[in-house]
Amino acid sequence: LRHGITVDATSMVLDVGANIGLFTLSLLKQYPGIRVHCIEPVPVLYEACRQNVEKAGKTPGDVVCHNVGLGDHEGSVPFRYNPQGSATSGMFENNTVLIPRDKRLTSWLAAVLDDGVVGGVLPRAVGVLPPVLRAPVVGTLVAIALAPVWIVAGIFHLAGQLPARKFDAKITTLDRIVKDHQIEKIDLVKIDVEGAELLVMKSISKEAFSRI
Repeated sequence: LRHGITVDATSMVLDVGANIGLFTLSLLKQYPGIRVHCIEPVPVLYEACRQNVEKAGKTPGDVVCHNVGLGDHEGSVPFRYNPQGSATSGMFENNTVLIPRDKRLTSWLAAVLDDGVVGGVLPRAVGVLPPVLRAPVVGTLVAIALAPVWIVAGIFHLAGQLPARKFDAKITTLDRIVKDHQIEKIDLVKIDVEGAELLVMKSISKEAFSRI
């Protein structure tokens, strides 16, 4: 966690857009006993998340997986899922509906730099290379060399060229989850929903927000 955000083993976390559960698994490893609600609307990703949590040896009391998305009502919404790249999945075509067209590429590249370089994704990728390739100078060059892979993926993402499966995803409200599971306090909400973050934030009622 960065930017001064902290949790501990007693925290309650919502992992909205859990994908296959990597964020949750990281929390469980660092903070044994932490409670997490994983929210993932894509069935195949939800199932992978559930199995990953199960393999981690966590009980349903520690982690609850929900095969739903968050919205301002209970029901369903049209959804698109790209098996070759879940980052290009979501409620919107190209997942950039909330970003002005002339800023889509710069916004995506900014995210790549933040997640890939500042966030350490590329450095971690370099970490699995043989020692000779992990020398400071060589490692930096290797990290830079990997950057085009991200850019090419972004081009496909923005062009919408990856084949997508369309289905109706079930959605629910945060209020419903809070009520059904008697959640009194939420210490952290992680939201990564490929372009619909603002909609998720707007869908949270004042009553539910007061618990965060």
